[in-house]
Amino acid sequence: MAEGRRLRPGVDLPWLGEIYNHAMRRLAVAPLALLALTASAVARAPQAEELRLPDGTGVRADPLAPGNDVRVFVFVRRDCPIANRYAPELVRLQRDFPAAAGSPVRVFLVYVDPADTAPLIAAHQQEFALALPWFVDGTHALARRAGATVTPEAAVYGPAATGGRVLLYRGRIDDRFVDVGHTRPTATVHELRDAIADALAGRQPAAPGGPAIGCFIEDAR
Repeated sequence: MAEGRRLRPGVDLPWLGEIYNHAMRRLAVAPLALLALTASAVARAPQAEELRLPDGTGVRADPLAPGNDVRVFVFVRRDCPIANRYAPELVRLQRDFPAAAGSPVRVFLVYVDPADTAPLIAAHQQEFALALPWFVDGTHALARRAGATVTPEAAVYGPAATGGRVLLYRGRIDDRFVDVGHTRPTATVHELRDAIADALAGRQPAAPGGPAIGCFIEDAR
């Protein structure tokens, strides 16, 4: 063979041509196989958890059921001292936003301890002068959906344009707790109240100025 001559698949080496043609056919099929695999993976993707949580009326209900109201969920634990220190602010929230049917804002407590029962919750609310409607999120399904990790932490949901609910705010109630064991005498910003006001006005609430401080939700097992 002359120096510098290029080998021609299928001409100089017939067997090499067969390998070449087979490889090109595999490359042509690969994008279609990848597309089919992607479609199959999307079809098998897990759907969002259906939320059916026990509530204060004795039934299991969807806290994110469609509606025109703004829904505020405050995640709490009965044994969390930081959450309990927010009881006076929760009392003010229930005063300012009565949880009546048809109300534009409804505030709910979400108890994250799976051991919580209606009598235990009633005793807790009586101890801290609370009268808020509540859910028990024993599997932390709502907490995961909202992204809440500690108590107390709040999530504000508004009505979505396509139906259902959209998360507008998730974070601390205010800035009174700077860190565990480090508090301000009084809060200087009230992010939850501001978020509710923005939601009612049709504005996107601002993100919280700092992390929520409290007791880890995952510890309640």
